[in-house]
Amino acid sequence: MLPRPWLALIVGVALETAVMVVLGLDERIERIRGIGGESGVVIAVLAAVAGGPVVGGVVAAVGWTIFFVSIAGHSPDSVIALPLWVGTAVLVGLVSARAIASERARAADRLEEITAHGFRTPVATIHGMAEVLRGDLSLSDETREHMLRLIAEESRRLLDEELRARDG
Repeated sequence: MLPRPWLALIVGVALETAVMVVLGLDERIERIRGIGGESGVVIAVLAAVAGGPVVGGVVAAVGWTIFFVSIAGHSPDSVIALPLWVGTAVLVGLVSARAIASERARAADRLEEITAHGFRTPVATIHGMAEVLRGDLSLSDETREHMLRLIAEESRRLLDEELRARDG
């Protein structure tokens, strides 16, 4: 499957082309001021949200070019629309990319926090029992065996967690 930005670019350009051609061919639409431009900007902004600022800028430029030729009739007044379309799409793409990056960073921090907690608990148990075994010579053999069994279980849990983290 195509990466998301490429898919957004292809779909965005296809939509811009289809919408602008349809709007350019329908003479009734010529009387509706702004419909071509508004449609083009909306498509470019959606492409920017899905694919990022570069994708949004390219889709806006393609849409404006088709708009300029088929709807605006090469009107010099329509040239001002190009930087507006591209600027809007790029700005929205930047904001969207920043929001996505921020959310991914928060999710990674949360995962790291959960993972660290999962490792601290068994390490604390192992450490505490090892200290007791080292320091208290009066423990019964049964208690010592129980504590050694718990140390083995907790260390096995740590090893299992490490294997799961590598696999997934």
